[in-house]
Amino acid sequence: MKRMLIVGCMTALLAVGAFAQVFDFTIVNRTGYTIDAVHVTPADDNEWGEDVLGVDTLQNGRSVEIRFDSFYEALLLAFNIDKYDLRCDYSDGSTDEWHDLKLEDINELTLKLDGGGNGIASWR
Repeated sequence: MKRMLIVGCMTALLAVGAFAQVFDFTIVNRTGYTIDAVHVTPADDNEWGEDVLGVDTLQNGRSVEIRFDSFYEALLLAFNIDKYDLRCDYSDGSTDEWHDLKLEDINELTLKLDGGGNGIASWR
């Protein structure tokens, strides 16, 4: 069983290396706030993990490409994980979360706040 898992991970790693990154996307900040951190995790995980923003802060009106390590992507593909949660930490200490995102379907993720101050996201 362990051997099959290793072989599966290595196969997925080679496949990811041969094609464009599967889970990379651009995040656009239209929230009106500065984003200090972005955390992405498989939807069934209980911990957020480290910041994947890639820059110190993301000012309102700016965008940045979120890039994932090829090996990490290969592991996600090998385990057939297809839904992810995303959390943004704002400079004022507040946070917003989005659940069950299919990152392989997202090229650009735009984050906004609705009239009540709740985070909303749209993507293409």
